[in-house]
Amino acid sequence: MQPRRIAVQGMGQRLGDVVVGVWRAQRIDQRIGANDNLTARYSYNGRIDQDQVSNCVFGSIFCGSQDLKDTNLSLSESHTFNASLLNEARFSLVRRDLKFPENDPNSPTATISGLFTIGGANNFPQSRVSDSYQFTNTLTWMRGRHTFKFGADIRYNKLDNFAAFDSKGTFGFNNLQDYINNSASTFTLALQTSSFTAKQWQTFFFAQDDFRVSSDLTLNLGLRYELSTVPLGFFGATDPQSLGALVPGPVQKDTNNIAPRVGFAWSPRSDGGLLGNGQTVVRGGYGIGYDVLFYNLLTVNASNFPRIATLNVQNVQNVYPNILSGSATPQFNPLNIWTNSAEDTQNPMAHFWSLSVQREISDFVVELAYSGSRSFHGINQQQANPAVLTPAQIAKANQVLQENWGPMVADA
Repeated sequence: MQPRRIAVQGMGQRLGDVVVGVWRAQRIDQRIGANDNLTARYSYNGRIDQDQVSNCVFGSIFCGSQDLKDTNLSLSESHTFNASLLNEARFSLVRRDLKFPENDPNSPTATISGLFTIGGANNFPQSRVSDSYQFTNTLTWMRGRHTFKFGADIRYNKLDNFAAFDSKGTFGFNNLQDYINNSASTFTLALQTSSFTAKQWQTFFFAQDDFRVSSDLTLNLGLRYELSTVPLGFFGATDPQSLGALVPGPVQKDTNNIAPRVGFAWSPRSDGGLLGNGQTVVRGGYGIGYDVLFYNLLTVNASNFPRIATLNVQNVQNVYPNILSGSATPQFNPLNIWTNSAEDTQNPMAHFWSLSVQREISDFVVELAYSGSRSFHGINQQQANPAVLTPAQIAKANQVLQENWGPMVADA
């Protein structure tokens, strides 16, 4: 049998400030013998969104574009062993190439406090390329009143992230007059980039049974286990100085992600008028699910000591729009701010449940349903070690306040 091919493609159009680029899609279906089917899919989407990022306050002069190229390839093969045993294997590759080219990639950033910024944003340039490989296999076995499914989902992810924050030089001006007089209060220049290449394996296994207990009751039972490696330890501290200052070390693997699921569907057979004969269905279920630790954690954690060396100069006169040159080495300071993830960071977890009653009444179907969920271990960035005043510091602060504004009198 000849394979069936479907091909679609298109060309981009300009819509205002957005360029919709080129996209292509193709699919091939091939039957191999009496028991095998092969499917292949390919799609490509290339798009440029002009003048969408960085600093667009002054029009396009300091703006940047989003240059996106998405490629998707998948293969699947199903094999029928007999009437009760079926296997399906799938492989896929998803590649995303994302760049943010700036219209002016060279001018430094000048921030005038309380007003505006001249030049591109200081968190540019940046770009990233991600490759996600996935292999899944599902075996379906029907035996008696049971339909079993067993499977594995294996994923390999690779991310090349380029982030050159403050690499163009960033000037800080206290006000507009200081800007006119070319008197910057601060100058920052990153001498290294916080770029990285992250690699990760994700392994998931599951088993499921749809058990038809009787003609009016079906149970759905399942169990899933998830395990992921931790790329680069999410940049937890490894140097003795940081560890001595109680900065968290590398994130450890979360190994107890067990996800059970149970559900039922009950359609009672009764001659009574309340439930009817097969006219009522009661459904319910409960399960646990896990989310992944997203890679943005790597980006925000990547600039800690000792990975990045930054040149910081105060009170810079008559330099802007040029930049200062110099050298610097990473300097440990226990009073610095670290952005880290806790060593025992866990995958976000959610419990979810539902219950519904559906009743057929004449030509209508009425349904009453309830669903709920509760999540744990969500990702949130917050101050883990806030400053707390000592009793002596509180007394000193109260003394200063009273000396300048008099004693505080509570309202009656």
